[in-house]
Amino acid sequence: MGGAEAEQFLLCYFRARENQEEEIKSRTQAIRALGRKVGQFHPDEETTLTVMAFRSSDPELHKQMDVAQRFFSDDITAAAGLYYLGFGSNYINEQQERQILSNPGAYALCVAELQPVEETAR
Repeated sequence: MGGAEAEQFLLCYFRARENQEEEIKSRTQAIRALGRKVGQFHPDEETTLTVMAFRSSDPELHKQMDVAQRFFSDDITAAAGLYYLGFGSNYINEQQERQILSNPGAYALCVAELQPVEETAR
């Protein structure tokens, strides 16, 4: 889609990025909702640190943290709707995104629906 339809590629790409950011935000809120805020401080003007306490035995916390761990280890099953095959990553930095946006003809979008694989009985 990139080379033949650059404008459509960019529209789809920005929509996918927006959806990914919303899903990441939702996942973060789900984790925060499981904890208790202990304190907050500002080491500098641009940074706010929040200290949270979590019950380590909470199964929902373990579930949410497992998905977060898989996302940041580039497991495609935790990709939050967007996976960068060429970069082998679920999330890219600003320089990598500029690389895509400056040359959409070199990239493509593919839509796929991932489903869990059922294990076969042995």
